[in-house]
Amino acid sequence: MSAALNAEVYFASGLASLGKLDYIKAIRDFTEAILLDPKISSAYDNRGDAYLRQRNFEKAMSDYTEALEPNLMYPVMETAIM
Repeated sequence: MSAALNAEVYFASGLASLGKLDYIKAIRDFTEAILLDPKISSAYDNRGDAYLRQRNFEKAMSDYTEALEPNLMYPVMETAIM
């Protein structure tokens, strides 16, 4: 399985964990997705949401700032372009 595909699996798991309010697992999964594919800006954005819900404002702001970097793309955009 490719790193990009693994990143998508971790990203999807992070979204599921975020929906279940399991912020620790969501952060872990989004972090793994970022390690496998650092250009997934929505992983930074969603990890920022998890940090925000934990009231970890510094890490949330850092992730939100990273998500806005112009060299990153949302996975949905990449899929739509293909």
